[in-house]
Amino acid sequence: MPSRAKLTKSERWMLILTAAFVFALGGGAWFFYWINVDPVVSIPMPVMPAPNARDVYLQAANQVVDAPPIAPTEQGILRLNDVSRLIHGGVLQTRNNYSVTGLSSAWIHRLLAANAPGIAHVRKGIDMAYRAAPARTWHDLNIDSPLFNHGPVNMITASGKYACLTGDWDAGTDTLLDACACAEQIWRGGTFAHWHTTTDGAYRAREDLWAATHHVSAATARHAAQRLEELDTHRATLASLIN
Repeated sequence: MPSRAKLTKSERWMLILTAAFVFALGGGAWFFYWINVDPVVSIPMPVMPAPNARDVYLQAANQVVDAPPIAPTEQGILRLNDVSRLIHGGVLQTRNNYSVTGLSSAWIHRLLAANAPGIAHVRKGIDMAYRAAPARTWHDLNIDSPLFNHGPVNMITASGKYACLTGDWDAGTDTLLDACACAEQIWRGGTFAHWHTTTDGAYRAREDLWAATHHVSAATARHAAQRLEELDTHRATLASLIN
């Protein structure tokens, strides 16, 4: 039986390079497969308080009425969240980005009256503990979408700014302080998404608190400053929300 001729040097190198290529291709495929496999990490579910302010806020957000009869604008119908942008320092901004025809404090009064049940629910939740479950999927975030679209902080801020607009600066100060407390409450017990969507309302509440110091007594201003200092002392850090 004739023997097979020995491989030439070039054939041996071709065989080695082919084996190395197949090995590298298989190893690369294996590597990219495993780096895309979701890790199996046991994340303990936090103990949910009962009652939970989050449930109260969700109920309040689902009761929001956005469109009482008003003149249409270039950007659609004004909503409850827009009130905090329309009042600054107890003054209604008639010239704004919404190009509203006939905007007045009476319209804001009708809007807040229509949302009185929801605002009352938010006030109930301020004294409760707030805890949101970790958002592991987009579905989890969608469950909280009413909180993002009609945030309880914005609801309370709108009520407080309207009180300032009508000249009731003491009530406005207390209500705006409640809005700041509500924001801190959500930051401590929520996720990064909650922090992001409540920051705007809290900023606008603090904005008018500074204006209110010129219209309230020294004792009221001192009490407001003490309450803000207490809230800032217990402020949740951004790192703790991301973790």
